[in-house]
Parts: sequence; C-alpha cells; structure tokens
Amino acid sequence: MAEIATTGPAETGAEMDYGEHDRTFAGFVNFTKLGIVVCINIMVALIIFAFGSAGSSFLLGVVLTIMLLIAGAIGLAMNASWKPSAVVLALGLVFFVLTVV
Repeated sequence: MAEIATTGPAETGAEMDYGEHDRTFAGFVNFTKLGIVVCINIMVALIIFAFGSAGSSFLLGVVLTIMLLIAGAIGLAMNASWKPSAVVLALGLVFFVLTVV
C-alpha cells in the first residue's frame, strides 16, 4: 500500500523543517545582538559630539562613527557577529572618558 506524504503548508500536515527554524532563530538573535551594540555605539558617538571638549570631540566623534560603520559591516559579513562592534564600543568608551570626563 502506498503511503500518502503530505506536501504543502505545515497547517495541512506537512513536516516541519526544524533545522531551518533553528538557523533562522540563531540568525535573528545574532542580528539583534549586533543591532544593540551598534545602537550603543551610536549613542556614545552622539554623546562625544554633544558634550566633548571643543576641538577634539568633533574629530573623535567622526573617527568613532567611521569605525562603527566599518565594524558593523564586518559584523554583518561575519554572519551578524557583534564582536567587531564590541571592540569599537570599548574604544568609544575610552574616547568618551578622554573628551567628556
């Protein structure tokens, strides 16, 4: 007797591709981490622009902005890795201490 294999949407009884679900969820989580770190970097750069000392704050803010754009692109190329942006965040916090405090 032939088996009836259901194809089509999962609602009609087709089998789920759990491996693909896991990969999609992992990508979503990694992209969310990257987005959070990039947003924090942007906030640090804005604080340096707004509250830093006169001459050096603009230059350091521009350098930090360029670095965070490059690190975000590298992070996206590395399957949404947040680690390059975390390095830039550490440097941005050092810039913050040098200019604002």
